[in-house]
Amino acid sequence: PNLLIERGQTVQINRATSAESRFRRRQLAASLIGALHQVKPGEQCTRMVYSGIAGETVFVFFVVPKSPSQFYEEYLHYRINALQALVRTARLIAKQGTTFVGIAFDNPHNDYEGAIEQLLVLRQDSWSEDELLNLEKMRKEIGMWSPSMKGWRCKYEDFPQTEKTLDVQQIELDGDFGF
Repeated sequence: PNLLIERGQTVQINRATSAESRFRRRQLAASLIGALHQVKPGEQCTRMVYSGIAGETVFVFFVVPKSPSQFYEEYLHYRINALQALVRTARLIAKQGTTFVGIAFDNPHNDYEGAIEQLLVLRQDSWSEDELLNLEKMRKEIGMWSPSMKGWRCKYEDFPQTEKTLDVQQIELDGDFGF
């Protein structure tokens, strides 16, 4: 697989996001802003934006705090490794996905200066049964993408009205990560 980590990925990330329609970019922004507003001090939040359409880029947003005892470099190392695992195992849910974009952020409720976003792109057109079994094993060991996680379906309008609220409803997710 072509896994690109951190620095030097700006071009790949820009290509992936600019390939999205304006409508889809608005959805992505709403999801990211929602995650940043939802997360509480000291908590982490993971969001995947995926609609089940073949060929659609899957986006994973990961907001994670730095613990007071961590050095910032330690925190960044942990965060990029966790993001990589999240993006790889996202394939178990986003079964039609072939391009996955992961973006990690500091928890906005931090007490230190500066913030670095970490980016990665994973492109893989096909997955062998062994690769998927290994991903499932990793998912279970690390505890990512729990079958008890919440799923939300959001309905966006092409031309939103300012008075209209966003149509959001919780949905049941298929807890079976089988392939």
